[in-house]
Amino acid sequence: METSRGELSSSLHRCIAVSQNTLRYSLREPFHFAEITQQGASMVKERRELLEAHRHNVSLELQAMQRTVILIDATIAQYRRLNVNR
Repeated sequence: METSRGELSSSLHRCIAVSQNTLRYSLREPFHFAEITQQGASMVKERRELLEAHRHNVSLELQAMQRTVILIDATIAQYRRLNVNR
């Protein structure tokens, strides 16, 4: 099944948007983590939960990046086919 240029472009834009949203969220986390770290042992559970959420977000970002690499490879292959046919 061949993918159209429009589909590739749309999918690539969606993957980039997911990465940007994940990055924006990740930039806020260290400040909150620093705040609750200063509050001592009473915040251990919240720190763990925050780190677990961060790990989950990083995992989602990696998955989005892997999908982006697949789309980039497909786009490159499509351009190669276009170049060969000319």
